Amino acid sequence: MYIGIDVGGTNVKIASFTDIVNPELLEFKKFDINNDYKLDIKNILHSIEKIATEDLKGVGIGVPGTLTEAKREILICPNLMDWNGKKITSDLESVLGCRVRAENDTTLASLGEAEYGIGKDQDFIFLIWGTGVGGAEIKHLNNKLYVFSFEPGHQYVKGEEELEYLVGGAGIYRRFGKSPADLTEPEWSEILPVLSVGVVNMLLIRPTKLIIFGGGIALNKPEKVDRLHAMLKDKLKMFPVPKFKISRLGEKAALFGSLTLFG
Repeated sequence: MYIGIDVGGTNVKIASFTDIVNPELLEFKKFDINNDYKLDIKNILHSIEKIATEDLKGVGIGVPGTLTEAKREILICPNLMDWNGKKITSDLESVLGCRVRAENDTTLASLGEAEYGIGKDQDFIFLIWGTGVGGAEIKHLNNKLYVFSFEPGHQYVKGEEELEYLVGGAGIYRRFGKSPADLTEPEWSEILPVLSVGVVNMLLIRPTKLIIFGGGIALNKPEKVDRLHAMLKDKLKMFPVPKFKISRLGEKAALFGSLTLFG
């Protein structure tokens, strides 16, 4: 049995799988995150204890931030500051007694979509539009799959403001005092043009034929993704507009992606 963990800015998702070749999702749990590392790890371990009905062969965890080169310590989690500097793999291995591997959450989501979702055998950009804005590019070169992570949410738009601060879920709450689910159409009309600028900037540097969207906002508001695509048709008149698709694996993309750490 394998366990996948996806740590996000607002919640934690955990799933158990049969194996890594033809994985069957056995159980799935989701709970709020506290931005209290010790408490969050305690809750993660408690959930694993409930769903790990067989011997664990490995646990893969995605974190919304940057890890050290060895992938054993978190350098920075912008939306989870109490997780900064924590030795995530050692802390879990010491209790679970199995292999634990960590990776950036967007990287794992893109790998999950590339291996088990609609991105299989395709080159694409996986764009997370949720609490924050993240990205990863999947390329097939010489019959090998490569993933190139980048940070589209940290580009500057509208002067000295970052894209993520303006269109990510956390930024939306700071600006409007409400969640994306409660925004009015006039408020969306402020957000989508800004996001379209960010996507155009991204495509000028990383052209692609396909963008697969994940993240809470994209998954819950697919009509806004369609509207964003229409905006790009107006902005990219001299360039081909990539296809937009919503992740087939949805909120479980990074959980499936965690299995690729053991392939």
